[in-house]
Amino acid sequence: MNKLYNISLQEFLSNESKRKLDEILSGVIKKSNKKFRDFIEYKSINKDKSKFNIIIPYYNRGTVFEYVLNYLIRSIGNNDEFSITVVEMSEKQTVVNFCKDRKINYVWVDITKNGKFNKSLCMNIGTTISESEWYMFYDIDLVSTDDFISKVIENIGENYKVVQCFKHRKVIPIYEKQLDSLINGEIQISSYSTNLEDYKDDETFIPFNAPGGIMLIEKQIFNKVGGFDDLLFEGWGYEDTFMWNKLSHFTQIKSANTPEISVFHLWHPKSEEGDNNSNIFETIDNLDKNHLFELIEKLSEIFLSRLN
Repeated sequence: MNKLYNISLQEFLSNESKRKLDEILSGVIKKSNKKFRDFIEYKSINKDKSKFNIIIPYYNRGTVFEYVLNYLIRSIGNNDEFSITVVEMSEKQTVVNFCKDRKINYVWVDITKNGKFNKSLCMNIGTTISESEWYMFYDIDLVSTDDFISKVIENIGENYKVVQCFKHRKVIPIYEKQLDSLINGEIQISSYSTNLEDYKDDETFIPFNAPGGIMLIEKQIFNKVGGFDDLLFEGWGYEDTFMWNKLSHFTQIKSANTPEISVFHLWHPKSEEGDNNSNIFETIDNLDKNHLFELIEKLSEIFLSRLN
């Protein structure tokens, strides 16, 4: 009898899962010899010892960048427990003067030496320039209100190590036709309701398919799960979903609903999305539990080796 028929379905699936795991790790290990600090071409560090480091990966968002940062700075106010780190991965330094003028930490990665934009890489690099206890990963297309930071602090509580920093992982979008008016100061974010119940129309109310956007993560748990996976995911897409999945295996994630937080999503054309990210995520999602934990453990080892 053919030996194949002596293998149970469960054994077959486990063997297939192990094969996929080995394939993933083989690809990661081949690309893991470069430490995060070796990607940095230039940096200007103003504050490296804040309790909370807000890390913003950046590439080619023009005037939206200044608009988003100004609102975030206003929300921080005089709270010296927070610092901002912008990691720009681009052909040239386009926002360095803006950051210096506002005492924002700035890091530049030359995209011409590293292929294409990699959001995960930028976020990981941002963690290496500070001694913060917490990292907040903040998408450049999200605008926060003046009470954002104070509400985030209230949501942390005593036992949480991860906070999804807006209500129910949903955002209120602001589209292209309104964007110029906002940037030019003709209308203010404060004129928009922060109550999500006011937005019922499908065109103005977007439930995220996956979490992300703004996540606050305690340093130790971030390192334990191996940071963001720049060796798996290029561009952007699915990196925050996989991070959420990894975190959920080790800790409880708090959604920011006591008090509720809403953020505004600025319209922009899609670009730099990873071509193969969905396929990679699907492969990982189909690993059995033991192999998934083995993958996370190995990714963490590799991540920590690239930090030093």
